Amino acid sequence: MTLLRLIEAAAATLPSNHVARDLLAFVLPFTIGVIADFGIEKRTADSLDELEFTDWLIRHGGDAAALKQSCSLRTCYDTFMQYKDGDYRQPNWGAGVAAQSCVRMFATCRESVMWNMEAGMGEVIIAPVYQTLLQNGVKVKFFRRVEDIGLSDDRALVETVRLARQVDLADGGDDYQPLITVPLEDKKFLLAWPLEPLWDQIKDADKVQAALATNNSSLESHWCAWEPVGTETLQRGRDFDVAVLGISMGGFKAMNDQPTLAAELQAASPAFNAMTSNIGIIPTLSMQLWCGPDLQGLGWEPGQPAAVAGPEPWSIWAEMGQTLPYEFRPGETGAPKSVHYICGVWQTGLVARPTTDLAVPKEALDNVTNSAAEWLDAYMGNFWPKATVSGQGGVGFNWNVLYDPWNGTGRERLSHQIIRANVDPTETLPGSAAGSTQYRLRTDASGFYNLFLAGCWVRTGFNTSCIEATVMSGMQAARAISGTPLFISGENFLNGAPS
Repeated sequence: MTLLRLIEAAAATLPSNHVARDLLAFVLPFTIGVIADFGIEKRTADSLDELEFTDWLIRHGGDAAALKQSCSLRTCYDTFMQYKDGDYRQPNWGAGVAAQSCVRMFATCRESVMWNMEAGMGEVIIAPVYQTLLQNGVKVKFFRRVEDIGLSDDRALVETVRLARQVDLADGGDDYQPLITVPLEDKKFLLAWPLEPLWDQIKDADKVQAALATNNSSLESHWCAWEPVGTETLQRGRDFDVAVLGISMGGFKAMNDQPTLAAELQAASPAFNAMTSNIGIIPTLSMQLWCGPDLQGLGWEPGQPAAVAGPEPWSIWAEMGQTLPYEFRPGETGAPKSVHYICGVWQTGLVARPTTDLAVPKEALDNVTNSAAEWLDAYMGNFWPKATVSGQGGVGFNWNVLYDPWNGTGRERLSHQIIRANVDPTETLPGSAAGSTQYRLRTDASGFYNLFLAGCWVRTGFNTSCIEATVMSGMQAARAISGTPLFISGENFLNGAPS
């Protein structure tokens, strides 16, 4: 501790904008806090979650002014997108889970902190999982939307699950095939998820598409413009014995006066109601840009970036050029040479609009598209100096670097990239704000004997939004249902038990 204080004193002599001083302003109080609370006081991560992360750093000697300006600290908030209601001016992360996340990320990785997937997550992760389920006899029915979870008379069991059947299949059956085959080199292929449903398998596809086009919605949208074609009810004892609620929390959190699919659960269980009421959700925005030039052609020299703490709200950027061989044929004339994923949190009230407000999808997409265009014009020249042009308004973004097979002009080229306004409640992130961990329920603590919980909103021992926590929750649900002993790495990390 004395050594750390000496380093802190030495860091104070550096210029205020020095990168080492910025880093040490965060690292020193963080290290002291970990030693003091976890090493000496034997505190648990859960017990520290009443404190906000920055306040915890200040308690352990951090300088409030320096931390407010620290890019190193903002990197942590950005990485896990922990901002209240998606407002980047309101960072809010429970100190215990924040300390867990940082220690895990920087001190416990077996090989690398981050990994690049060769193709999209849908293809690398989800498609193999889906195929494995099928191979193990699992039946998957698509185009069903959960409308209501009904309880038994004594309110102890889930008795029914009412579904809306959104479309019928063209062949009159129930076996929708969701994957497409993408040919690769050497007679290899990739099974991929398409951007839209495979319309040739859907009855009245033209009518469905026309309805969805009226408000830029989709069959997955909270504000879907297509009415369901029927309903189905799953009955306990006939269709299921045990149910797993694996829907994103936004899908059953009350946003307005409309009842949610879990209204009966909330009314019957004070703990379930407290969880949904006290854990906030965070909207986000994202874009994927395909560019004709490679990184060097855009003016970026240091190497393939994975950057955070950039200008808000599009503060996270990664170049994902390794995915291009799975999207374009090698040697294809005019194919893009780089692709960029850029995202961030988004403060918007649209997420709380009722399902009857069908204007939301278009309004959200227009807002985010305009935000993306303004941000690229204002800031991208700092990263891509060769992707700028001079005009009457000064230096702006050169839209011609964007790959566009339709050869649009100016900002039109942005419409041929992928822009997403993640405002659908099911697309939002559950937050890990100070004081919220106590409300998270474990997978077997739903309050109903035959209902188990899964998702990154479950109390897993790693209570923040990430795919690791999601996988842990699924493993915990499997263990609880089957009764099979299963060691899950990390579920007790910094919480007082071997992990």
